[in-house]
Order: sequence, then C-alpha cells, then structure tokens
Amino acid sequence: MDIASKMEGIVVSISDDKLGAFVTINRRSDNIVVKARELKEYLESHSVIFGFLDDIIRAIEENPQKFVGQKTLVAQGRSPVDGKDGFIEYVYDLSKKENKPVEMENGRVNYKELIAIHNVSRGQRIATKMPPERGVTGTAVDGTVLPAKDGKEARVLIGKNVVLDAEKENVYSLIDGVMSRQGNKISVFPIYEVNGDVDYSVGNISFIGTVIVRGNVLTGFRVVASGDIQVYGSVEGAELEAEGDITVSHGILGQHKGYIKAGGSITSSFIQDAKVTAGKDCIVLQSILHSEIYAPHEIICSGKKGLIVGGTLLAGHKIECRTLGNMMAQETHVEVGVVKELWLELRELREKLRYLIAYKPKDKGEQQAIHDRIMEIDHIFHEEATNAKIVCKGMIFPGTHIVMGKQTYIARDVIQNMYFRLADGEITMFPNFH
Repeated sequence: MDIASKMEGIVVSISDDKLGAFVTINRRSDNIVVKARELKEYLESHSVIFGFLDDIIRAIEENPQKFVGQKTLVAQGRSPVDGKDGFIEYVYDLSKKENKPVEMENGRVNYKELIAIHNVSRGQRIATKMPPERGVTGTAVDGTVLPAKDGKEARVLIGKNVVLDAEKENVYSLIDGVMSRQGNKISVFPIYEVNGDVDYSVGNISFIGTVIVRGNVLTGFRVVASGDIQVYGSVEGAELEAEGDITVSHGILGQHKGYIKAGGSITSSFIQDAKVTAGKDCIVLQSILHSEIYAPHEIICSGKKGLIVGGTLLAGHKIECRTLGNMMAQETHVEVGVVKELWLELRELREKLRYLIAYKPKDKGEQQAIHDRIMEIDHIFHEEATNAKIVCKGMIFPGTHIVMGKQTYIARDVIQNMYFRLADGEITMFPNFH
C-alpha cells in the first residue's frame, strides 16, 4: 500500500509564509492508525522537509483520535532575523531632554545644580561608529531559504573642531571644549567663561562657541553664542540668544524686558515675566509665571510645584504641568499645534480685519482675502493639533484657556488630573492614569 493510501483522510496544508505545516485528520473511525515515520514520509511528499515537531508527531502516533478534526502544527520553519542597524556610540549621553537636579547626601534635591557640561579634551575620542549586524536567514518548511535584511550602516557627520580617523570609525576632538550634537553631526565648541556676573565690568558678549556664566546676567546686557549658553546664576531682563541650548540654574526673572531665544532646548528652575522662544523644548522645574513661551516640541513644567499661571504658552506637540491657573481665576492661555510664525501672522491678520470692519467696512475684497488666509492658518493649526495634547497632573483652575486648532475650551470650574486632546475635532478631556 502506498503512503497516500495509508494517510487517506489526512490533509496537509502549508501557511502562506511557509513557516508552518499542518495536518488535519478527517477520518472518524475508532481504529485510526498513524505511524510517525509514515506521517513524516507523507509530509515530505507534500514538500515539507524542515522543522518537524517530533513531539507533536509522536503524540499523533500515540493517540491519533485526539487530533481528529483539528488543524495541528507539525512542522515549523525558522523566521529570518533582520540585522540591527549600526549606531554612533558617544562618550556622553547627549539625548536627554532635561538635566536632572543633583540629589545630595541627605536626600534633598538641589534645584540650582542643573548644568552638565560635556567637556572633552584635544585628541580625545568622543564617538565611535558601531557596525551594523548582518541579518540571519530563515528556512521555510519546504527548505526554501528566507532572506533577511542586513542592518544599515550609521552615518556620522563631521562638524566643527572634530576629525574622523583613517578607518572612518572613530571621531576625535581637535580642541579642548564642549561636545555638541545636532542629529548625527558632532562638533566641539570652545568655551568663553565668565567667573562672575555679566555686568558693566564684562559688557555684552558675542562668541563663536559656548558661553558659561558663573554668576548672573543682569538687566540690559546681551549674550549671544553659536553654541550653548549656561548660566549658573539667574537671568534678569537681559537678552540671551544661542544656536544651541540655554540652561539657567537659578531661574529667569524677565521683568518684561529682553528675551531668551535658543535654537535648541531651554532649561530653567523657573520663568517669570519673560519672553522665551525655544527651538526644541522648554523644560522648567518649578513654575512658569506671567510669561510668553513658545516651543515647537514640548513645554514641560512638572517638578514638585509644576505651576503655570498667567501668560501665553504655545507648543507644537505637548504642554505638561501639575497646576494650571490659580484660585484668582487669572487668565492663563495654553495652546498646542502651533507654528509660531503662523501664530504671529494670525494675530496680525485678526487685528487688521477688526480695523477694516470698523473703519473700512466697504472694502469687502481685502476683508475676504484676510478671512480666507485666517481660515487657511486655522486649518493648518487644527491639523497640527490632531496629535498634540495638554497634560495637567494636578489642578486646573477657572480662567484657563485651552486652545487646539480651531477649538477653545475655557475652564469654568476646578478640574483635577486630566489631559486634553482633540477627539472627533473637539477638545476632549481624559483622566490621567499615571
């Protein structure tokens, strides 16, 4: 008797990905006999030659009746495994958004020590390009080799004051300075250090590199840097502008004068009465009071106080705090999904439209053109706000204005531990579970 006759009533099937072979026993007789060796031979006649599950096949031989009517996996292939991409290993971890405050021996936290300076020396290796892994091929149950993708090679970009070795694997610093990274572009910037306050004894600073101020930056002075600005003291009504990050240990007391502007992130203990524009994130440990802040990514104020009161906060993706507004119902404006240039344009357009309606009511053409542009910007903001949210882990007080795209929600009562996002085009609040 040939093998097909012996296996009558047993159906062999192979999964679409060829990683699984199955048998289904359709016979209902009480005297079913299935020999393991013959079942394997039968599977081989159906092109199944790899990955036999011997334990299952033996179980079928011992008690075939148990498997009647079931689709049973009897052979399993080996899936291919794609190789991991190569990566750049840096001597410092430059990926963290915020510098954590120092915890002292007594367990207390010192919020004044925020600055972590990534110093490197001339000739020091500061990064290594780690190779990608090769993919591991798989095998289908019919013996077919299943290809795997090799990992992609990492790309390292050489910035200022660094060099790549002959093997193009290691990056070395050419100077003593501060390591900086934008994407995969690595640079080392020299440092200009002020061992006191920026005052009349120092004057305004404009420097190609990183500026470190060991004291305060006083009202009326200006600090400009092509790298980072790191202030160990406080910043008063001054002008700070950096292409990199700005970090202020003691806080920013803007006095409604000057401004703070960074191409990267801004980190401070607190911000009060200030105008702040970040190129990435704005991280505040204690409070934001009566200030105008813009960050295209996130504004985070979630320390022990985590207080936001008054002013206008605009962010691209997220605003997070512990307390929003106060018991005096002081108006506090928080908005996500914002592109600042368009937001400023929108404000000007609305003012101009109000003027035209009041003083040039017959000029319908210009009014319509402005109205159309307002609607266009509103639509852009609504799209940007779709994946944005505002998170408050504590109290939200009346007087808080929450804006997402075209929608505005004004808190009329105290709300606790909620986050807001757009759902079906409307601002909707959800409870925080974390």
